[in-house]
Amino acid sequence: MRYWLALLFSAASFALAGVYYGRLPERMPVHWNLHGVVDAWLPKPTGAFALPFETPFLTGILIGVAPKATNAAESGSMRRVYPTIVAAIAAFMLYLMIMVVRVGIGIELAVPSYAAIGLGVLFIVLGNYMGKVTRNWIVGVRTPWTLASDEIWSRTNRLGGCLLVLAGFVITISAVLGYGTDFVLPAVIAAAAVPVGYSYVLARRLHGDKRNA
Repeated sequence: MRYWLALLFSAASFALAGVYYGRLPERMPVHWNLHGVVDAWLPKPTGAFALPFETPFLTGILIGVAPKATNAAESGSMRRVYPTIVAAIAAFMLYLMIMVVRVGIGIELAVPSYAAIGLGVLFIVLGNYMGKVTRNWIVGVRTPWTLASDEIWSRTNRLGGCLLVLAGFVITISAVLGYGTDFVLPAVIAAAAVPVGYSYVLARRLHGDKRNA
């Protein structure tokens, strides 16, 4: 089974909730603001298993719904890369669950900073695979110009992958240095906007060259 690692991470979330259930408070913190202050709680039966249920739900969509809707995950490069991408996302969800449990049992954490570190690592992993997939409707920089041309797709997603890795390092390092989530939004915007603009400029240049040939 190609998705065994993602399913293992999903099962681990349930196992974690079950093992620590007796030590969790009756009101579970489930959301923190940017300053690290809890601003949402749920009763323990719901709060303890919210993320464990969300993880297989999201994983199920990524495994069973998205590929069938687009026929993308069966193409050569996607067949090799996509299971790793799904596993990385499931691992990030498990990482969030570990944070929730640790806070629930009384361990103080700077939750926004730790969440930013996990997000940064996820971006680094995803960025390393973006330039390795062929045109598809699930993974990569999907614009009208990338989806219309293999060359534009390849060049744009190599750039997008590099920028996503760079954004991941910026987010991770800034969080470790104590800046929390301060750099998350600028890094995400830059990593998303630059490849989109690049794909447009590249399409104009290539199409212009063809018209002038």
